[in-house]
Amino acid sequence: MLSSNEEVLKFIREFESSSREYLIAHGTSEHDLGNAYLDLQWQFLQTILKTKPRLRRQRTAQALRKNSRVTIA
Repeated sequence: MLSSNEEVLKFIREFESSSREYLIAHGTSEHDLGNAYLDLQWQFLQTILKTKPRLRRQRTAQALRKNSRVTIA
């Protein structure tokens, strides 16, 4: 099993590769590729940051439900 650091690096490499392929397939020139890739990274980061509070709320709600269960003897 891969460590979490290795998994993250693998994900980043795959993201870079697929992003480059995506941008080229959609007509981005080699000259504009760097800026387009940075823009794509920025959009991806913004998406992650927007979903983080929702995930945190879900985990908090799950923890509250778990902790609020009462055992009747």
